[in-house]
Amino acid sequence: MLQKFSEISGSGIPVIISSDGDYFSQGYDCSCKLVRDNEFVQNFVSLGTAVMQLIRNHNAPVLLYGKGHVWGAALELALICDAFVCSDTCDIAYPDASFGLPPIFVDPFTFREILGERLFARILSGTIMHADEGLESNIITAKGSYEDAIDVMNKLNNPTFITGKEWDSIDLARIRNHLKYIQHMDTSKINLKALESYRKSNL
Repeated sequence: MLQKFSEISGSGIPVIISSDGDYFSQGYDCSCKLVRDNEFVQNFVSLGTAVMQLIRNHNAPVLLYGKGHVWGAALELALICDAFVCSDTCDIAYPDASFGLPPIFVDPFTFREILGERLFARILSGTIMHADEGLESNIITAKGSYEDAIDVMNKLNNPTFITGKEWDSIDLARIRNHLKYIQHMDTSKINLKALESYRKSNL
């Protein structure tokens, strides 16, 4: 993803982030089943915040189209995009916090700011929210097919939107503070095995 955005940075080309599978993502890759140390988590979060900065600095709309599960870090990614369009069967959730994982793409303060206090608390509780509820809560921009996502993207791709996006600055101090927290957090509380079991039980 970093390479893709680096190649088109400053080009003014709109982007749709999507997946070919039956669901977009269940979030953090638990295949490693362990977190080695703080540096391991910090490097992962650094990569996530780099993607976030590329999305927010891109001079054209960036939209996420989700099918099936859009969970964990995938939900964070959807929230930092300019629009989030999903299929009728999509559901969103953020179980990661319950298993000790910190946000990957966005710092907690910005996360709370995007969602609002009540919705932020509900999302962090691990509640699975289906597409209609996500739409009513304004987490999801629109429901429909990939072609509908293209339509939303084309509507956003105008000078007024681009100018507004340029003024939507990134709070670098928040990113630095989040990385500082990661540097000293207790990684023994991160339980990837339990998170993976939870995800498998909800497939």
